[in-house]
Amino acid sequence: MTRFLAEGFSLGLSTGPYCLSACAPLLVPFMLADGRGTWRGNALLLAEFIAGRLAAYLLFGLAAGAIGSAFAGRLPPRLLYAAMAFSGLLMLAIMALKTAPQLSLCAWALRSRGLKRLPFALGFVVGVNVCPPFVAGLAQALRLASPSAGASYFLAFFIGTTLYMLPLFAIVPLAFMKRLQDIGAIACGLTGLWFTGLGLHGLFKG
Repeated sequence: MTRFLAEGFSLGLSTGPYCLSACAPLLVPFMLADGRGTWRGNALLLAEFIAGRLAAYLLFGLAAGAIGSAFAGRLPPRLLYAAMAFSGLLMLAIMALKTAPQLSLCAWALRSRGLKRLPFALGFVVGVNVCPPFVAGLAQALRLASPSAGASYFLAFFIGTTLYMLPLFAIVPLAFMKRLQDIGAIACGLTGLWFTGLGLHGLFKG
């Protein structure tokens, strides 16, 4: 299980560029303009946002693990391995390009006046954005075939992604965020190699 937790954590690190480039440019101005007036108030707002993301990841991890358990032996293993390999290749492409796509759901959520008043709900909606690392995580949670294992996997995933959010507590300079994006790109490439190899091995073994 330790290996899967480490894998979930590294997968979370690899999705950092998505979170940072798509959400931070919208979230930071929101905190500055519509925040609660004090450092402590904005820290609480960001904590609620992060808690919403945690709830989304745990819910999806539980659901994927439960589905995998319910259909154990009936889900084609090659389909799950193909999803892993495809997600891994996309992560490698992201690292090569060093760009992250604009996530329309994230942008919509952060511009929604209603959601802005509910940081927890805003974090939950942002947490369910579909990206290659997230898809790879779902495939792995399905393969684990256990609700608790799926939730644990996505808890580790959440911790990896949240490391990129912590500097926002201090509204750090954009130059430092760029360094975080570079770190995320490297993590994306390494994790992409891992999932591509894992997927291809599962597809062609035997």
